[in-house]
Amino acid sequence: MTTPPPPALDPERFRRLAHETVDLVADYLAGVRERPVFRPMTPAERAALMQEPSARPASTPKPCCIASARPSCRTPWATVTRASSAG
Repeated sequence: MTTPPPPALDPERFRRLAHETVDLVADYLAGVRERPVFRPMTPAERAALMQEPSARPASTPKPCCIASARPSCRTPWATVTRASSAG
């Protein structure tokens, strides 16, 4: 039987890091009501983000699944036409 390798962090260091993490989360949550829900970006910030590499490679969008779905799987709002919704 093989002995498992020792943990990458000793228990005391893990405990210290975990406490620091909980403190950071608690501090963030304590002031979350005072923060804006949305903070607009400046054009420079937006441009900088657009220059960063993507987290994953680009992919081709998949075709809409509603068109190929069985009638029993279609949602009512997917089949409503402008004429019938104006009624």
